[in-house]
Amino acid sequence: MLLESSLPWDTEQHGSAGGAECMPCMSGAHAVERAAAWAAHRKDLASGSTRRELRSRRLESLREQLTSAPMRSPQSAKQALGGVASSPTAADVTVDSVFEPAQEHFKIPHGLWLREATSVGVDSQDRVYVFNRGNMPIMVFDIDGNLVDRWGNETPFDGDAPFPGARNSRWHGTEFIAPHAITIDHEDNLWLVDDSAHTITKCDRHGNRLMMLLPEGAIVGSGGGSAYGGGGADPPGSEAQGTLGEATGPVETVVLTKPEEMAEHIGQPHKPPPRHSGRMFNLPTDIAVVSPALPFPQPGGSSAFRAALCFLSRGSSPFCAQHPETGDLFICDGYGNSHVHHLRGDGTHVKSWGEPGVLDGQL
Repeated sequence: MLLESSLPWDTEQHGSAGGAECMPCMSGAHAVERAAAWAAHRKDLASGSTRRELRSRRLESLREQLTSAPMRSPQSAKQALGGVASSPTAADVTVDSVFEPAQEHFKIPHGLWLREATSVGVDSQDRVYVFNRGNMPIMVFDIDGNLVDRWGNETPFDGDAPFPGARNSRWHGTEFIAPHAITIDHEDNLWLVDDSAHTITKCDRHGNRLMMLLPEGAIVGSGGGSAYGGGGADPPGSEAQGTLGEATGPVETVVLTKPEEMAEHIGQPHKPPPRHSGRMFNLPTDIAVVSPALPFPQPGGSSAFRAALCFLSRGSSPFCAQHPETGDLFICDGYGNSHVHHLRGDGTHVKSWGEPGVLDGQL
């Protein structure tokens, strides 16, 4: 949790005067100081002070902090700005490690808008991929925060326009409607979940599409048409209500791998199956990809307990085994379906389960 500062604190310990403070690294004294500040702030509000007067006081407080803050060493200053004096490794991180916000770490060129960064992934070379709802859906940064690649919209400076059925406007030329999740697999492929398009896309690191998973009923070549109705998204709250629980009959997967077929569906909304019908996909939210080295819990007993032991032991627990298949997909589907779908890496459906609720087996 990040809090905007309006009081002095130990800038040598906490990074940036007048910036943001990481709540887990607040000492008891700092917590008391923060509580006193909030009490004073409430008192100011009760006294009838205007917003302009309160803002003026906060700015004056920040000026005092900046003029009284001790000088930093070059190394501590670089670390406070998000730089790394010597690249840290996993061995450098312990349970006692303290993390601080890295102010202005990512260097975003003028004209690119990092709006609603919904998810982040890191590849094998420590490049950071940010999936966002701005005018450039994928931004790629190196470890120092430099923008090294970007893709997902060939016309990012053409503005935006209202989009039927969506809460927000949509950027002209964007290849995604509502970016929601990103997963990078063991081969550095990106799996991108677009919830409002009801679509999951597999790309390489440079944005070349390798596969698209469309909602069941999607008609290939229709540019969003579906057996459940024409193309286009329903207005929020108007989706058809399906039968709760398991889907009746086999769940079908619509898998595209040919470039010419995928091109017709890029950035297109698709008509989803009825809500909570168990059919893929209705507002999918996330995807996990099983890597060859990822252990998984042996069947039997409490799956959650076994999964926890398996994870904490890094595969050494007798409850673990190596996954017999590599690249299997587990898709959380999602806001409109309350199901999990298990697919092979080529999109072949294995199993689906779930129903809405808060009991065991319900989502």
